[in-house]
Amino acid sequence: MKEKEADAARKWCSAQERCTQDARERLRRRGVDAEEIEQLLELLVEEDYLNEARFAESFVRARAEHKAWGPAKIRAGLRAKGVDSAAIERAMSAQRETVFNEGLERLVARRASELPEGRDRVVRWLVGRGFGLSEIFAALSRWERSD
Repeated sequence: MKEKEADAARKWCSAQERCTQDARERLRRRGVDAEEIEQLLELLVEEDYLNEARFAESFVRARAEHKAWGPAKIRAGLRAKGVDSAAIERAMSAQRETVFNEGLERLVARRASELPEGRDRVVRWLVGRGFGLSEIFAALSRWERSD
């Protein structure tokens, strides 16, 4: 294993939380052979530069708090990154439910000008953001009552 490649991978993983799939893809793009990639990944996990659980928690927190993604979209994003189901559920349960509700309320308020005429369109948009229909309808009802 090349120490230069290991140092570059450590530096890259130190900048922000990374998942194993992203690290593997980056090393592959840099021309590292498959056997060496696996050795580097093992080293990064052993040295705690790569940690799937930590990555999942960071991903959930960032998407829920800053991007107002719903639970379904966050789970799908983590599955796409190759994170195992147990780590996904631990990370999701660590996130406060109120963060998801606040995000949904902000999104409803943002699209309030389209209501009630464009209600179906707003609902489809919110479903695409990862929220469940029951939460969406409850948020829309709260918004309409407060109006």
